[in-house]
Amino acid sequence: MIAPGQTTDVLVTFDQPPGRYYLAARAYASAQGVPFDNTTTTAIFDYGATSSSSSSSSAMPTLPAYNDTATATTFKTSLRGLRKAELPSRVDENLFFTVGVGLFNCSRGQSCGGPNNT
Repeated sequence: MIAPGQTTDVLVTFDQPPGRYYLAARAYASAQGVPFDNTTTTAIFDYGATSSSSSSSSAMPTLPAYNDTATATTFKTSLRGLRKAELPSRVDENLFFTVGVGLFNCSRGQSCGGPNNT
């Protein structure tokens, strides 16, 4: 899952029968009222396809809406690592974390891009 402004690197393993494989994706945006490029990106993997298969066309798949949080959540919660993470059973360090959120007040009549106009 990629949100507006993010990028990703993808490693594709070609271990399927030769053919043309179609890929389509678009951004997910949970924030309301924040403009972004809501276009769909597509790719065709021509994996040893014969010349006769290259002339056929394929329909564009139906993708979830750009703000479909239920689908995005289902996808995120289904991700699993290749191996179980080995974590220590005993913690022997004291850690102190601070988190800062860069919020600023949005004056009346001003258009702000954050959630709840903050």
